[in-house]
Amino acid sequence: MSNVNCWEYMNCGHGPGNSNSTKSGICPVATDKKAAGLNDGINGGRICWIIAEDSPSDAIKCSELHHKSSCFSCEFRYKVTVDAGLLEVCNAAGEYLSTITHKSKPAPEYNEDIELLTMARKNTG
Repeated sequence: MSNVNCWEYMNCGHGPGNSNSTKSGICPVATDKKAAGLNDGINGGRICWIIAEDSPSDAIKCSELHHKSSCFSCEFRYKVTVDAGLLEVCNAAGEYLSTITHKSKPAPEYNEDIELLTMARKNTG
């Protein structure tokens, strides 16, 4: 079972084309194209723990076993880390997070007050 996606590993039925996805919806992890290919997964299928942190709690429909613990301590997350290697998993997480944080807010504009405050501190020190 190498390079399986979370919906396959967890048998939740909310992955693409699964029976539960037609009844109660497909999981946001399975449709997150920003994460496609990360850790060799389909969409967010192998970086689900990062996507789950950014999704409403009722949107992620993992197995009942998973809901008894957190994504951070999930067995599947450990499996991906062993399969891909810690450095690759960390790089993939950083790549995904950069795609969602850059769109959220623009860079702050230059603030003249900050420069004045900095100069005042230098003069008193």
